[in-house]
Amino acid sequence: MSPEHKITHVIDRLTYGPAPGDIERVRAMGVAAFIEEQLEPDALPESRELAARLESLGTVRLGAVDLFREYGPTPDTGGGLGPSQVLAARDRAGVVAREAVQARLLRAMAAPGQLRELLVDFWYNHFNVDAGHGLARIWAGAYEREAIRPHAMGRFLDLLAATAMHPAMLIYLENWRNVAPRDDGGGDGEAISPDSDGYEAKAPDREADAERTGGLDETYAGTLLAVHTLGDDAAFAARDRTALARVFTGWRLGAPRSETDKNGFFFDQAAHDPTDKVFLGKTIPGGGIAEGAAALRILAGHPATAKHVCRKLAAFFLAGEPSRGLVGRLAEIFLRSEGDIRAVLRALFADPEFFDESRYAAGVKTPLRTVVSAVRAIGTPPDDVTPLAGVLARMGTPLFHCPDPAGYPGPGAFPTSRDMAARVAFAVGLVSGELPLWREKPPGLAVEKLLSTLGTSPAPEADKPAKKGRAARTAPKTSPRRDPAAILAGPGFLRY
Repeated sequence: MSPEHKITHVIDRLTYGPAPGDIERVRAMGVAAFIEEQLEPDALPESRELAARLESLGTVRLGAVDLFREYGPTPDTGGGLGPSQVLAARDRAGVVAREAVQARLLRAMAAPGQLRELLVDFWYNHFNVDAGHGLARIWAGAYEREAIRPHAMGRFLDLLAATAMHPAMLIYLENWRNVAPRDDGGGDGEAISPDSDGYEAKAPDREADAERTGGLDETYAGTLLAVHTLGDDAAFAARDRTALARVFTGWRLGAPRSETDKNGFFFDQAAHDPTDKVFLGKTIPGGGIAEGAAALRILAGHPATAKHVCRKLAAFFLAGEPSRGLVGRLAEIFLRSEGDIRAVLRALFADPEFFDESRYAAGVKTPLRTVVSAVRAIGTPPDDVTPLAGVLARMGTPLFHCPDPAGYPGPGAFPTSRDMAARVAFAVGLVSGELPLWREKPPGLAVEKLLSTLGTSPAPEADKPAKKGRAARTAPKTSPRRDPAAILAGPGFLRY
C-alpha cells in the first residue's frame, strides 16, 4: 500500500472518518504514531465542547438504580400499573432513550479517541441488548457506559463479567428469571423495583404486574456460548448449556445485599442451584456466585473464544473476512495476554494483512458509519443530533434497538436498495437543510473543503483520464462533482 493510501486507510479504519485537518495531521505525525495515539485514548486531551454537550444531558450521569428510581414505572396506590401509569412510564423512558442516543452520537462524532468509539460500537453489537425489551429501554445507555465503555480496550474477561452482571443484560436475555427448579414450581418470588429501602416488586420487565414461575432458563447461557464467547456450536454440547444455566441461577436484580452486589445486580443464594456442575469437561464446585466467575474464566480463556473474538475484531477493522493465518496469530496473542484487547489490536494494526492493498477502500460503511463520517467530514458538530436518530431508523439500524442477540450484521453485509435510498435521502437532507441539524449552513459543505477533508480533489475536466486510487473512486467526472450531496451519497464516500 502506498504511503498516501496508508494515511487515508488508517484514518478510515481507526476512526469514523476524516475530519478537517486529519489527513494533514496524520501525514505530519506518521501512521505508526497515529495508531499508538489511538491505542492510548486516555492520554488524549478532552474536548471541552464535547464535555459540555454531554454534561447537558442529565440522564447520562445516572446509573441503573437511579434511572429506575427517576424514570421507571411508578405503581398506583394499589401497587399495580394502570393504563395511565404505563403511558407515563413510556414517556419517562423516552427521555432516557433520547439522551442515550444523543450521547452516543456526540461521542462518535467528536471524541478524540475515535478508536475507542469504534470499539464501543463493536462490543455493544457483540454483547447486544435491545432497548425495546422491557426495562432495557431505560438501561441500554447505562449498559453502554457502565459495562461496555470502561472495558472496550481492556481485558476480555472484565468485559464479559461486566455485561453478564448488568441489569440490562439480565433483563434482555431473561437471566433474572433463571432460578433453581423448585419442587413446588415456585421461585424465590421477588425481583427489582428500586425504592429508598430496597427493591421488592414483581416482573421488572413488564409495566403490568404478573406472576412469574421459577425454573431454569437457558436463554442467556445459550447466547453466552454461541455469540459472546465460543461461537462454534461444535465447541459445546447441550449439557454444557444446561450446566452453564445452572451456574447462573440466582443472578438477579435488586438492592445491594453484599459487597459483590452493585448497580442493581445481586446474587440470591436462595434461588441458586448449589450442586457441583461439569462444564466443558471441568468440574465447577457448588459455591454460589463464585461459580459464575469460574465459568466466565473458563470461557474467556478457551481457544474457541480466542478465535471467535479475534476473527470478529479482525473482520471489523479489515472490513472483510481475515485470513485464517491472521486469526491464528491474533488468537495466540489473545490467549498469551489473557485476553488483552489492546494487545490484540496492536498486533492487528502491525500485521501486513492490515495494510494489504486489497484491503484499501474494500468495505461498505454501515449506516452508523455513513451518518457519523458525513458529519465529521463537514467539520461542524450539529446543534441538534436528534434528527440523526430518525435517519438511522430509516436505514434499518436504530441505535440500541437491534432485536437479534447477535447484533446487527457485520462488515460483510451489503446495503439493500431501501438502505441505499435512505442514504441518498440523508445526503440530500444534510446538504439542503431539510435535516434540521444546524441553524446556519456549515462552511465545510463547500465542495472544495469537503473534498480536501476527504483527501480528494475534483477533476477539472470531465474528459481527463480517471485518476488512480482513492480519487478515482471518489471524484465524479461530471457536473455532480460540484454537488456536496452527490459526494456524500457517492460510491467513493460510502466505501472505506
